[in-house]
Amino acid sequence: MTRLSANPEWLGHVDHTADECIEARADSAEILFERLAVGYMLVVADPDGIESRQSWQVQVEAEDQEELLVRWLSELNFLHQCEHLVFSEFIVTALSETELRAEVKGEPIDLDRHEILAEVKAVTFHHLRLTHAAGEWRGRVLFDM
Repeated sequence: MTRLSANPEWLGHVDHTADECIEARADSAEILFERLAVGYMLVVADPDGIESRQSWQVQVEAEDQEELLVRWLSELNFLHQCEHLVFSEFIVTALSETELRAEVKGEPIDLDRHEILAEVKAVTFHHLRLTHAAGEWRGRVLFDM
């Protein structure tokens, strides 16, 4: 499980013109996918005040893990924008080359308590990177803002 927190040491921002690019590192692919979800949430909302009041099950499938990462974050973006949700915890319960299952905790957006920072139009394949070397997983994702 990875909790939303401001400025985690394993998450970085990559300078890019008009879009937002994040990088994360982890000891496992599951934790990396959770941490990149935290990175997404930190792009779109201030973490203060987001509580784990409800949970949702998320399942995505793809041809490979890079596409799986894009679909995972795109599903979170869909839930955020269309269902008006913010998230505080991400728990990847199953991950293979082609399928991800996760539990996501959070709550409906309450503008009295939640500050929305930006709108992600799309999670892109541009500059996408997913690597595993020397026991460490690294990921990079570019969001079209």
